[in-house]
Amino acid sequence: MTTAQCSYGRPPDMTQSEATAAQRTWAFHLVKSADSTDATGLTPVMTISKAGAAFAAVNGSTAITELTNGWYQVVHAAADLDTIGSLSFRVAVATADTLNCSCQVDALDRNIATVNPSTGGIDAGSFTAAALAAISVPLVTVSPATVLVTTATADPAISMVKAVDCTVNVTGTFGSGSAQVQTTEDPTVVTPTWTNSGSALTSNGSVVVTGPHNAVRVHWTGATSPSIAIVFTIRKPAGT
Repeated sequence: MTTAQCSYGRPPDMTQSEATAAQRTWAFHLVKSADSTDATGLTPVMTISKAGAAFAAVNGSTAITELTNGWYQVVHAAADLDTIGSLSFRVAVATADTLNCSCQVDALDRNIATVNPSTGGIDAGSFTAAALAAISVPLVTVSPATVLVTTATADPAISMVKAVDCTVNVTGTFGSGSAQVQTTEDPTVVTPTWTNSGSALTSNGSVVVTGPHNAVRVHWTGATSPSIAIVFTIRKPAGT
């Protein structure tokens, strides 16, 4: 007993809005509904569903051409692939079995050699010379100064430009107040927008702030007689 063949096609996973036509191309095979033989000389109609949306016609420039022996080739328009997620296909024609299949549309272009790891995994050969130079710069640790806080209105700050991170260490007598570590992206404006980083400290402790940020400060509130030492320790690439 033999099993009758059916319409078949497995589109490759594709890149969002792929610019190269060859990477938007795949083939499928159709068989006649009557006897499961190769369906030739047909004009199949394809509809697609992007990320689970309703099925709709492919872009007007999407081309479907016949190859041979029931095989057809489709070259999608980049507009067919503009939505990340599952892309489902339905290929229908009156005299052939309907083909239903799907693939994945990703943001990552897997066809670019420089982002494909080698058989041994990601190694130096997987990166460009510029990338290697950038990641090879050692990090240096800088503690510019220890800031003493003796008034409840003091808000000492330091630049975090090009810093990987900043450890803010607060020790001393808090005087019932609290020290809130904050960051800002534009310290040059009249009233910068400061964003809290972690919970406010009410006793000795430290907070690690991960960049990128332009500045970091300790906002001091509610203290009666503070006597606090604040140390900002910056880590950044050497030479910056």
